[in-house]
Amino acid sequence: MTLLAGVDAGASHTTLALADGALALLARRSAGPGALGPGRTAPVAALITDLLHAALAEAGRTEPVAALVVGAAGAGREANRHGLETALQAQSAARRVHVTTDGHIALQSVFGDEPGILLAAGTGSIALARTPDGAIRRVGGHGWRFGDEGSGYALARAGLNAAARAADGRAPGTLLQDMLPRHARLPDIWQTIEWAREADVAAIAALATTVLEAADHGDAVARAIAQAAAKDLAAHVHALLAHFPPGRGAPVALSGGLLAEQSSMRRALLGALEPDAGRLLLTSAEVDPPMGAVALAAKLSG
Repeated sequence: MTLLAGVDAGASHTTLALADGALALLARRSAGPGALGPGRTAPVAALITDLLHAALAEAGRTEPVAALVVGAAGAGREANRHGLETALQAQSAARRVHVTTDGHIALQSVFGDEPGILLAAGTGSIALARTPDGAIRRVGGHGWRFGDEGSGYALARAGLNAAARAADGRAPGTLLQDMLPRHARLPDIWQTIEWAREADVAAIAALATTVLEAADHGDAVARAIAQAAAKDLAAHVHALLAHFPPGRGAPVALSGGLLAEQSSMRRALLGALEPDAGRLLLTSAEVDPPMGAVALAAKLSG
């Protein structure tokens, strides 16, 4: 029986789904971060191989995997993508291996081969669309140094900046001056800033929940940060909507921890998208990136 594997390798965690040729799930395993970057090819390949072996053991299967598709953060760079493919092929992870972006597999999971827009916001942010002519277009996803507007990292960075400026006396006071250090389990905002200088991107992005909590508690500074982030995310969708014919609706799916159901960031985003509400058709279809990768693996194996 054909075995297929799909992997969502993100900045915060990595999830592998193992399925049969009919796309029925046999096992699902998760582990730590799998984003690609300098010096990350070998560790990510080892992580994925370990997850695959664990999934095969869980499913009680010993035959070779026909196809493996990995959607990885950082795979937008050709060198990163090719490096991981080569490493996985060297480890005989599957008969056929393909590496693409984490956004691509998420888009596949919710829309298949049909047109639609996917906006994903967690540690980072990105939007992708399959347009009516079948082309795949991307907006954002340029990483924390130069992009990821509206992401968890962007929210956290803006929150830290606002708290530091308030503590300096250069800006209005904010609950963030106390709430951010409490989240980081540090005495004050200055030690929190020092901690953030050395912390990794995912650890900093985790502070986004505190910024949103402060906004929900009525803090004007935090609320302004959240509203600006919502506008940044809405701009991703607006840029892709321009590739859909005028007067034609575009299905939209939301993904990522920042845009979970009932989250305040999701509500703020929907408010920012309101001017285009007549053309944007929000779907409740589940976004399951590992299974999107499995669907792509089925095409690869065929």
